[in-house]
Amino acid sequence: MEEKEEVVSEETKVIDNLEDISSEEVIPEQPEEEVSEPPEDVSEQLEEEVSKETEEVVEDVPKKKKSKKWIIIIGIVLFLFILLAVFLLFFFVIRPKDQKSETKVMSDEEIIKDYGKQLEKVIADYKKEEGALLEYEEANTVLGYPYNIKCSVHEIYLDATIYLNKCKIDQRKVTFSYGKKQEEKEEEDNSEEASSDLEEVSVYVSKSTGKAILDEPKNQSDYQEYKIHLEKGFTNIELLSETSDFVVYSIRNNNDVEIKIHNYKKDQKAFLDEKYVVTIPIRYEGKYDDEYAVVAIRETHFSNGHEYYTDSYGINNLKTGEEAVPCIYNRITSSYGTAFFYRAAGDGYIDVVKEGKHGILNYRTNEFSVPLKYETLQQSDTYLYGKEKYGDTYYKVFDAKGNYYLEDQQVAEILSGGYAIVEDSIETSSEDETKPKQTTAPNPSPLNRNVVLRLVTIEGEELYNFGNRFISHYYNHAKVIRNSIVFQIEYVDAPNHSQCVHLEYSISAKKGYVDPVNRCEYNVELLHES
Repeated sequence: MEEKEEVVSEETKVIDNLEDISSEEVIPEQPEEEVSEPPEDVSEQLEEEVSKETEEVVEDVPKKKKSKKWIIIIGIVLFLFILLAVFLLFFFVIRPKDQKSETKVMSDEEIIKDYGKQLEKVIADYKKEEGALLEYEEANTVLGYPYNIKCSVHEIYLDATIYLNKCKIDQRKVTFSYGKKQEEKEEEDNSEEASSDLEEVSVYVSKSTGKAILDEPKNQSDYQEYKIHLEKGFTNIELLSETSDFVVYSIRNNNDVEIKIHNYKKDQKAFLDEKYVVTIPIRYEGKYDDEYAVVAIRETHFSNGHEYYTDSYGINNLKTGEEAVPCIYNRITSSYGTAFFYRAAGDGYIDVVKEGKHGILNYRTNEFSVPLKYETLQQSDTYLYGKEKYGDTYYKVFDAKGNYYLEDQQVAEILSGGYAIVEDSIETSSEDETKPKQTTAPNPSPLNRNVVLRLVTIEGEELYNFGNRFISHYYNHAKVIRNSIVFQIEYVDAPNHSQCVHLEYSISAKKGYVDPVNRCEYNVELLHES
């Protein structure tokens, strides 16, 4: 029994003291079937191998860290690239489809209602900017609605509202309409009568130059033809210019002649607003102003059981239809006195009258270049001359831009060609030799004046001095005949007796003549040929 205990204690000692295992002898191998754990020497070998491998792994850590870093960087780049691709795919492919699918949620009624509102806004905006209405097809193109919508019944009214019916959405018929249909035009009953009141006219526009003509061209394929419908019996049709969209014509209405301006590209009158009772073009130096025209509105009054009206004048922009000068003037004058057009005082300037006072207005800026203060105003070539009061003896001379001439001169007459007759006053006494020998009028009026007459240019250059003259009446038909300037004045040489003197100046010969004549003639003729 004691021997057995010693053996057990020795074995126990060996197991407990692992450090001494290597110095001990190898324990005999146990049968395989009885071994439940690896032998102790195998464990030692495994520990050594694991320790060795651990050391090798520790040595390889820096290398693995570097490779892992590059793997992470490459992964991040790939991730960002994929994220960008998804982002672009969403905005350019998925999102539009989603938006379209969202619009499909709208019912047919909502689509037609939304389409009508947007189309109406396009038409209203265009009318505000251009002064005209768009056609349905044009408005539909401008709108560019997401759905393909076409309405076979479409009406556009003067107030820019619309009525739509019998519409299709993407070729699919719907039963909904938009807007309110305004009063029927009785097309079936009055179509023949209406057409009989109109006459068709063509305007041809060159496809290469854009210039318009009224006469039918030889090569019609080179021109765009516009057909317009004017009132029958029209006369004097003209283009405002080769490049404008308007023609002007006259029509007789009872005993009056009315002037009409018509947009041939849209086949409608220049200004759609019915309040304008007058539309007359403006001309300067033989050319129409193709951008502006005179308009007038009418106000009806009643007095003592009688009806009468007054017109107030202004100027509108033809291209936009907008007001350039408000209708606040009693009249706009024309030196030609014609009803067919108003002659501008200058390029962009016109003579307006308010409360009996004339002034020159720049109708493009609506500002006065010459104040509204002259009771009389006349024009000679590019020069204007007026009197602040009817009783004034002398004129103020200026041009349309407000430049004044001969300001220190007493201008008695203005003649065409830029000539003027000025007077230098002479103060006389009973002993003064310059006093006229003739007896003055018994009851001298303000017209009776003793002066020196000189002929000058508007710029102030003296051409001829006709000397001392006593004037008792106005100048008689001062004018330019051929190459000479001719005028007559009347004076009183005795009580109840008048005398006439004929004054003439040859422009080419630079020579003047003074001839007493029996009486001042209505038609002044040359007495001296150049």
